[in-house]
Amino acid sequence: MKTWYKRGWIKQYEKEGRLLRTEYCVNNTYDVGVQRSLRNLILLRHRLADINRRYNEWLYSIYLSLVDDGALEALSETTVVGMRRIPGIKIANRRLMAVVQSVPHFCNVAAGFTAQSLREQAVATNHCPGKEYALSQVRYDLGKLRAKGLIEKVPGQNRYRLTCVGLNTCALLTKLRSRFFGPLLSLARQPRLDNMFDPTCPINRCYQSIDAALKSLMAEVGLAYAGKA
Repeated sequence: MKTWYKRGWIKQYEKEGRLLRTEYCVNNTYDVGVQRSLRNLILLRHRLADINRRYNEWLYSIYLSLVDDGALEALSETTVVGMRRIPGIKIANRRLMAVVQSVPHFCNVAAGFTAQSLREQAVATNHCPGKEYALSQVRYDLGKLRAKGLIEKVPGQNRYRLTCVGLNTCALLTKLRSRFFGPLLSLARQPRLDNMFDPTCPINRCYQSIDAALKSLMAEVGLAYAGKA
């Protein structure tokens, strides 16, 4: 990869698949503010090293940028495993989200967990009524999580383990659904009409804080912020 500046350029490439090199090639030292003289060799080296450093910092921000790769849509879409079509994970499905919320409790269990232990956890934390959540339904829901790579089956056993992707996904979905989407949607359906247009009321100030925090988050991860609707 090359980036040109006047009569010089900076290039970045892999060397033998092991080392990422960044080099600045200059034909005229005046282009980087250094006069042509051997006495300025050390100054030139420092100037080029600083250019390389700033170039890498600029590229680092690009490498950290995140884009929507369809992960949310893929999570909700049907997964085909062999001849089977396994439904996706819907965040509006209360029973399935109860499983998503209960699975992280077993992240530190090295031996994994069983469908029965997961059912007991979901019932104990009031995520699912015991009479309405049969063991066959637990296995059906676990099949959905397994198809998406959120959990994996322990070889030769009827036990499951949470994957790294599964832990991050389950924690994120749980927090967003229980602490963010649910309360905010309830407020949107039953707004306080007496102060919904007053920018000084506490709720609207909270919305402004959320909006500012989202802008900061989007800037940090390199996403373009769409702004308010």
